[in-house]
Amino acid sequence: MGFRNPAHLAKLAHTVDEMSNGRLVLAVGAGWHEPEFTSHGFPFDHRASRFEEGMTVLHELLRTGKSNFSGEYFHLIDGEVAPVGPRPTSIPIIGGTNGPRLLRITAQLADGWNTDWIGSPDVVPALRAAVDAACTEVGRDPATLRRSACVYIDLPTAKGRFPLPRVDERQPGPQSHQQIIENIHRYKEEGLDEIMLWPDPFTLESIEEVGMLLQQLDRDE
Repeated sequence: MGFRNPAHLAKLAHTVDEMSNGRLVLAVGAGWHEPEFTSHGFPFDHRASRFEEGMTVLHELLRTGKSNFSGEYFHLIDGEVAPVGPRPTSIPIIGGTNGPRLLRITAQLADGWNTDWIGSPDVVPALRAAVDAACTEVGRDPATLRRSACVYIDLPTAKGRFPLPRVDERQPGPQSHQQIIENIHRYKEEGLDEIMLWPDPFTLESIEEVGMLLQQLDRDE
C-alpha cells in the first residue's frame, strides 16, 4: 500500500480488470522490507496507519466509485474512479497481513486474507484462529473471508533459497513427492481456499515437476 496512492491504485485496478476481462484479484499489504521503500523514496514510517487509511480509500472507490475520505495521510475531495472496468463494484480485495491491527481492517473491508511464506500446515491453525478472532471483533462471519497462503514447496532436490548454509527457518527442507501431496491436502483441510507455490529449486524443470504433482492431486480428488 505504501508504494501507491490508494486512489491511483483503484484506477489502476479497474484498468487491469478491463485488460484481463474481469480476472484481477487485488492483494495489498503494508510492506516490511525497508530497502524496498527507501531505495525509491517511499515513506517507511507509520505503515500500519497508512495501510488502514489506504484500505479505507481503496474499499470506498472500488465498492462505490467515490470517496471523500480525509485522514492524516490521504485526502480526497469528490474522488471518483471513471471509467470503470467490467466489475464496477466487485473487484476482490485481499489483505496480506498477520498483525492484529491490520487483520482487523482486513476483516472489516477485504474479501480475503493472505499470509506470507509458510513451510508447513502445522502453522495454519494459529493463523486461522487470529483471523477468526479479527472477524469476530468487527462483527463479521469468519466463513465469509477467503483464506490463502504463500507456501514453500521443497522438492527432493531442494537446496535452500539463500546462500548456503543459511536456510529460512520456515522452509520445510527436502521432501518426497508423497509428503508434498499430503501437505497440500492438509492445507485444504486446515481451511485454506488457495495456496501460492514457491518451489525449491526454482527452475523450469522444478515447475514442471510441481505441475505433475498437481495433476496427481486432481486424479486423487
